[in-house]
Amino acid sequence: TRHAKLIHPEDRVRYFILAFALSPLASAQTADKVLAQHVAAMGGAKALKARSMVEYSGEARDDAGGERGPFTLSIHAPNLIYLELATGNHGWSEADNGKSAWRRDAGQGLRTLSGADSRQLRATGYFLNGRFVDYRKDKWSPTYLGSATVDGRQADVIEMANEASELAGARCKFYFDSATHMLLKQEQPDGGYLAYSEYRPVNGIPEPFH
Repeated sequence: TRHAKLIHPEDRVRYFILAFALSPLASAQTADKVLAQHVAAMGGAKALKARSMVEYSGEARDDAGGERGPFTLSIHAPNLIYLELATGNHGWSEADNGKSAWRRDAGQGLRTLSGADSRQLRATGYFLNGRFVDYRKDKWSPTYLGSATVDGRQADVIEMANEASELAGARCKFYFDSATHMLLKQEQPDGGYLAYSEYRPVNGIPEPFH
């Protein structure tokens, strides 16, 4: 089990994307190149596939209220995920065990997720576990959206969408550092996001410590 520090603000942020007009073929080729560069920078497909379980723990910050609290993210291949955030009165947790998904929060308590919410959480687990190694085989289609700035870093923006598997309808945006090819931010359709920085090698694989 590895431990790292991540910031997962509960608040939603606005972002600006400079989009370029690309033909469908050029878009697919550019997106594939960005993702291939990321996999190589992470140590290669073989090393990533050998990593079956990771746990990140640290402190999370609510940008809106300024509250801080413990944060835990556990992932287990192929797409299992457990995420917990405790900040004041706004703590919440959610998980997917591969068969069912649930969420607990102060507003609605514990409940089972279904439909789009369940597919979106499972997709998050898939990407955090798989790191873009077999996305084509698993029916994900990448689109290059152009460039953006994330915490002062130039980033390539890729949207992953799935319309051909049990996760049909799920989509997510990813921001990759244009220089290092590390993942800087993973953004959900509702605006929620995970941010990553301060990568350090852990057993040969760069892991985010902030």
